[in-house]
Amino acid sequence: SMMQRRHHHQVAAVVAIFLSICSLELVQSCDFCDRNFLESDGGFAKFYPRFLGTWSYAGDWQGNPFFYCYDCQGLRAFLLYVNGHWAITDCKPDDPSACGGGAHQVLMSPRADDATVCPHQLPSEGWSYCSGELSPGGICSEYSGDDTIKFTCV
Repeated sequence: SMMQRRHHHQVAAVVAIFLSICSLELVQSCDFCDRNFLESDGGFAKFYPRFLGTWSYAGDWQGNPFFYCYDCQGLRAFLLYVNGHWAITDCKPDDPSACGGGAHQVLMSPRADDATVCPHQLPSEGWSYCSGELSPGGICSEYSGDDTIKFTCV
């Protein structure tokens, strides 16, 4: 009947909208790896050897996965997607009081226009680390490059 046909069209439309919303959600985040081993043979390893270790999935932050290092000598740090790149920070940027007024980005990935590329999928070239002084407000006085950064899915 006409009524049944109209109902089927409405159901199909609702299903189509639901599927498109679901796929949008999937597109915004990357295909993350539960455990990512960070290594470097460059300046980052010399400045921050304590951050070389296994970064494990710890939840979601602003719609993207974030990672915590459980074997980084007890240091509190996060690997998360912020301002167009992945970064290791000493606290989450939305909780600046934990870090004296701002999150310090001690390691920054090359620009990633969206978070569909996870850390283990990024190239080694183009990373930079804080090689200067950290000061309140999330400020680092100087950054240097390290083209040996590698996150490996383990």
